[in-house]
Amino acid sequence: APVTAPAAPEASVVPIAAAASKPARASAAGAAVAPPVAAPEVIKVTSAPPALPIEQPGDESLANVHDDVDEQVLPIFLEEAAELFPQAGEQLRAWRRSPANHDPAQALQRTLHTFKGSARMAGAMRLGELTHTMESRLLAGDALAKPSPELFETLDTDLDRLAFVLDRLQKGEVNTPLPWLDMGAAPAPALAPAAPAPLTVVAAVPVVPRPAAAAPAATAAAPPEVEAAKAAMLRVRADLIDRLVNEAGEVSIARARVEGELRSLKGNLLELTNSVIRMRSQVREIEIQAESQIQSRASHVKPGEADFDPLEFDRFTRFQELTRSLAEGVNDVSTVQQSLLRNIDDADAALLAQARLSRDVQQQLFSIRTVPFGSVSERLYRIMRQTAKELDKRANLEIRGTQVELDRSVLEKLVGPLEHLLRNALDHGIESREERLKRGKPETGEITVTVRQQGNEIAIEIADDGAGLDFNRIREKAQALGLITGDAEPTEARLTECIFAPGFSTAAKVTQLSGRGVGTDVVRSDIAALGGRVDVATTRGGGTTFLLYLPLTLAVAQTVLVRAGGRLWAVPAPMIQQVQQIKDKELINLYLTREVVWQDRKYPFFYLPRLLGNAGHNPETLRYNSILLLKSGQSTTAVHVDEMVGNQEVVVKNIGPQLARVSGIAGA
Repeated sequence: APVTAPAAPEASVVPIAAAASKPARASAAGAAVAPPVAAPEVIKVTSAPPALPIEQPGDESLANVHDDVDEQVLPIFLEEAAELFPQAGEQLRAWRRSPANHDPAQALQRTLHTFKGSARMAGAMRLGELTHTMESRLLAGDALAKPSPELFETLDTDLDRLAFVLDRLQKGEVNTPLPWLDMGAAPAPALAPAAPAPLTVVAAVPVVPRPAAAAPAATAAAPPEVEAAKAAMLRVRADLIDRLVNEAGEVSIARARVEGELRSLKGNLLELTNSVIRMRSQVREIEIQAESQIQSRASHVKPGEADFDPLEFDRFTRFQELTRSLAEGVNDVSTVQQSLLRNIDDADAALLAQARLSRDVQQQLFSIRTVPFGSVSERLYRIMRQTAKELDKRANLEIRGTQVELDRSVLEKLVGPLEHLLRNALDHGIESREERLKRGKPETGEITVTVRQQGNEIAIEIADDGAGLDFNRIREKAQALGLITGDAEPTEARLTECIFAPGFSTAAKVTQLSGRGVGTDVVRSDIAALGGRVDVATTRGGGTTFLLYLPLTLAVAQTVLVRAGGRLWAVPAPMIQQVQQIKDKELINLYLTREVVWQDRKYPFFYLPRLLGNAGHNPETLRYNSILLLKSGQSTTAVHVDEMVGNQEVVVKNIGPQLARVSGIAGA
């Protein structure tokens, strides 16, 4: 592959093979070189595929399809297939049990669509073709409206064929003979990889030597310290790490409870201190009264007894003894109270140290679970090349921020949405070569994936320089589907929201890549399941940008605690754009107008308990009232709460399937 060195002084040029998966190890002369190990921060891949027709599914085309597996991506696909394939079987069985219910059929369609794309991305082309055949049966005629027993039998056969090929792939067998095809006496040989498309990779990364242990035999032998480090590596099951993270979360929950009890204890001790002060003052008054009684008796003694002290005549009665004892008792209580205060302070300091230690352990566990975004870049390059080849388009894929680390569970669930968005960018966004030249654009399109961390969120931006969203076409399709009325004049934001509707597609015909209405709705649902949101920005003729916002980790959330309706609620901090403190008169006006205007944007105004179904609690009117301006995806709202409590890092637990459909509640 041609390699171009950038002009930056501390830049390293990494030549890679056509599959963009195995770094070059030797120079043209055969001399061993040491490639850098650091994942590139900016990677640019140019794919110029030949124009190839898309074959129709069927056994005839399958006989001419051969696997070209990527050895690095295949294990990742097999791990994903172990989850997707059982889902497809269960969804097919659910549909067979209830043929009139279309939900299992649509879920099966989505699963097959994802399974097909992942298989093709890994180079399991025959498995992808088989999945495409099965997926096409669901779209043939009125298969979904009136499924027949023959259709279910055929789909079962398709699943069996998928299982056969998948089992062979798991055993390391590629291009094995398929028993249901007449492939002749000799099995089809495993073909060599096809000639690579023109591919340019430029990586601006610091030069960090790769451990020689990872180099092939052509490189120098590994030094002893590298071998020792390699021997010290330990493979740990992912579910064990997840369990440890959950246990760390439980420790945080227990610590939060102890902190709450400690706060209550401090409050009670404060009350005790005030009580001790009052008691000491009252006992002092009693002592004064007792002393005055003794002095008054001394004035009534006989003249001959004036030289004697009243105590010598036992004039110190039981009342005076009790006052002295009461004073001593108050002093004892005060001593215990002071001791408790010292113990509370010591416990508070110990709990603070334990909180730091617990947070360090939690962060270390999170760091074990985090992986750099660059670990999935190869999958994105491959899907981009395959899609460009099928569409006969040229496109550059540039990935920035590959060093940003994400939670492993987040990244695994993110790959599917990213692949959908890349396919959409090439299929719907980037114009054909001829069209781009007519519009004065370069023949090669530009697609950029930018990953960055913003506070407690990961922001992923997928941008292209294509034609942008066709709002006229979207309006026609939305009217046909009944999403908007025929005489309505929807805004561009409303039309943009329509592309996320299930079954929505602006494709003129059904192909292997588009036209099925499976894509953006899956992207939004998957991102929402991760606690994230999706924003879209588009320019007519200038391209479209999808912005994905995801939490840094799924175990701990940064929230803002508010009190409303007599209860405590935690609002995700990334949703809050601004907190306003307004006076009582302005609050009354907001309840009349039912909207807040901020930065030329209108926010519908609500009282939080009313949104959560508590109509019996009326809002409190104070001198200053708290209004939260929230934004999630394209949706915005302003919420009135009774009290702002403060920021808190909380452990979020799933509320379970029984309460999963409760509106507005994400977890507990």
